Amino acid sequence: IRSESTGGVTPFSLASIRDPDTGHITLSWPGEVGYDYQLQFSTDLANWSDTLPGSSFTNLANTGTLTYTDTTSANTALYYQVVRTPLP
Repeated sequence: IRSESTGGVTPFSLASIRDPDTGHITLSWPGEVGYDYQLQFSTDLANWSDTLPGSSFTNLANTGTLTYTDTTSANTALYYQVVRTPLP
């Protein structure tokens, strides 16, 4: 799990937890007004995809914790990252 920021923004931390019953991963990270956030996943740390349904967080109205539960890949080994981009 890692975070990536564009525009010279300080990196932030991600937290994760796997539900032992379903195998689903829930990720959370701090979200701030003035930035867009895109969750991405990879199987090899080289090629990243942003095709998880509902994994884009744009034009936030309030600063707070953002949360995403990946229900598409239960018990599959994936790597995650969040890309934070400042709004123009």
